[in-house]
Amino acid sequence: MTNREPLQISIENGLAVLTLNRPEVLNAIDVPLAQALLAAVERIETGAGVRAILLRGAGRGFCAGGDVSKFTGIDGPHAEVADRTMRHFHPAIRGLALSPVPTVAMVHGAVAGAGIGLMLACDFVVAADTARFSLAYAKIGASTDDGASWILPRLLGLRKAKELAMLSDRIDAAEALRLGLINRAVAGERLEDEAMALARRLAAGPTTAFGMIKRLMDDSFSRDLSAHLEIECEAFVKTARTADFDEGLASFFGKREPKFSGR
Repeated sequence: MTNREPLQISIENGLAVLTLNRPEVLNAIDVPLAQALLAAVERIETGAGVRAILLRGAGRGFCAGGDVSKFTGIDGPHAEVADRTMRHFHPAIRGLALSPVPTVAMVHGAVAGAGIGLMLACDFVVAADTARFSLAYAKIGASTDDGASWILPRLLGLRKAKELAMLSDRIDAAEALRLGLINRAVAGERLEDEAMALARRLAAGPTTAFGMIKRLMDDSFSRDLSAHLEIECEAFVKTARTADFDEGLASFFGKREPKFSGR
């Protein structure tokens, strides 16, 4: 993997680290980066051994959104370029959001537009206290994309989601934490340590149970309580058949920390 590639990937001890690697444009999303991200997500889905994903950006910011400089000029009409980008980027967003393993976004600097959508697709967000967030779409006369208009109303409520999308005001990390957009805001010099520690903790956890918890919570909006209780029962029985469940019980009764294998 060279530094010229738009996405860097490393996998170690069950943790896949994906680094957006267009720092010269604050990791703005273009077609090659969208393609690389989708390929990485698909590789992780089909490969064995990955138990958590950490997503981060190289350079001064996490992701400044879509690369609007590509919407004009030799790349063709802007609507066509936007469509080509989203044809790859949206499946990548869906793959992250529906991933059976937990995902962590480590964000700093600029987080805007498509960067917000990418962040929202992850289960956990650890942010530098100097990060700044803006949906930004309305400021260029565009509607939202990348799942933001689906996730934000569920996360924040309809009124606040509309406010953030239509006004596109920039908010700081403290406000993002208060609203529930992020899980943690930490000093910049501690960002990598905090995010990596969380990701490694998740990678060492009961992988099947984490996947079931994700699916149960994500799907809970589409079912009534009676139906959901049935699905919960099925999920619990499935996890009860795993080696991690056996280890969890053994460690509980043995009064020790569990050593989950992800199986």
